[in-house]
Amino acid sequence: MTKVTKLAAERRELMDDIAMLTKRKAEIDAKLLKLDPDKTYTGDGVELSFTRVHSLDSALIAKRFPASRRPEFYKLSLDVAEFRKHFAEKDLEPYEKVSTRISVKAVD
Repeated sequence: MTKVTKLAAERRELMDDIAMLTKRKAEIDAKLLKLDPDKTYTGDGVELSFTRVHSLDSALIAKRFPASRRPEFYKLSLDVAEFRKHFAEKDLEPYEKVSTRISVKAVD
């Protein structure tokens, strides 16, 4: 195995581990959220407490206050697809940013 493929294999393993750990974290969170949020739990070298986070439900607000009736609640944003329609590909180059996506697949 070359150094590059070893790195790719390690990255693939890490991605699998992250997916598994993310799933396990969600399972644990679901169990913890069933506990009394007003109580602090201490033991096994940890202290568990809960903080309520208040945020607005954007979907609900948009449903009850559509832009057609309350435009002051909304702002314009750039429509990239529309922008592209007005320029030739070569003229878009100065506005492009280039990034690289890494893909590693397990092979047998």
